[in-house]
Amino acid sequence: MAVFDTGMRISEPSEILGALQRVTRASIYFHFVEGRFRRKEEGDDFSAWLRSNGELGERLAASFSGVDVAFFSLRSLRDELVQRSQRVLEDEAERSQ
Repeated sequence: MAVFDTGMRISEPSEILGALQRVTRASIYFHFVEGRFRRKEEGDDFSAWLRSNGELGERLAASFSGVDVAFFSLRSLRDELVQRSQRVLEDEAERSQ
């Protein structure tokens, strides 16, 4: 697999939803599926970054940790991550009201 910089960056955990909706399936594979093998204890790339970015990041990472990649195509995996992100972000919005 060739790896290249897409130029996409996020600066806070609340931006993960929009990023997941835009990234390619190849990026999902590299950062989420293959990232779990590279990082072992840290989990995937997304979760490792999220955990280092506060309480919201911790909650988002925790929601991703239960995803078993063996049961998803890359397209449905992205949909699952989007749904989990939406739930956590909706909970966050309710908590801050």
